[in-house]
Amino acid sequence: LQEFYPEETYDLIVSNPPYFTSGIASNKSHNLNARHNITLNFEDLFIHSNRLLKSEGTLWIIIPTNSVSEIQQIGQKNNLFIQKHLTVYPKPGKDSKRTILCFSKHVEENKSTKEDLTILNLDNEYSYEYKNLTKDFYLKF
Repeated sequence: LQEFYPEETYDLIVSNPPYFTSGIASNKSHNLNARHNITLNFEDLFIHSNRLLKSEGTLWIIIPTNSVSEIQQIGQKNNLFIQKHLTVYPKPGKDSKRTILCFSKHVEENKSTKEDLTILNLDNEYSYEYKNLTKDFYLKF
């Protein structure tokens, strides 16, 4: 990403960025780079996303829920602001581990949305909301 300089800019960037900063690192370099922010940290992601996005473009990322505040600050520092915030829960009563955020170059006071998505219901079946969201990608729904 740091060396990608195309002639055009983009309407949409989607990223599942490497976000582990500690823990057990894989001895396979491609796994290490994919999971740990060694070669792409959040600051670089936002700097280069801002550079690559059109003025009306959006950046969508999925991150650990406990990193939302830090990521929001990094985004603001790089002139990218949260427009949508989706907290993902594995099932009712369980803590969220992942959050999906949408950033844009525009600050829209009181326009940002905050929603929750629960993947499984109490019967360990996919929730209606999850099925509805992913139905175009699965034959079984």
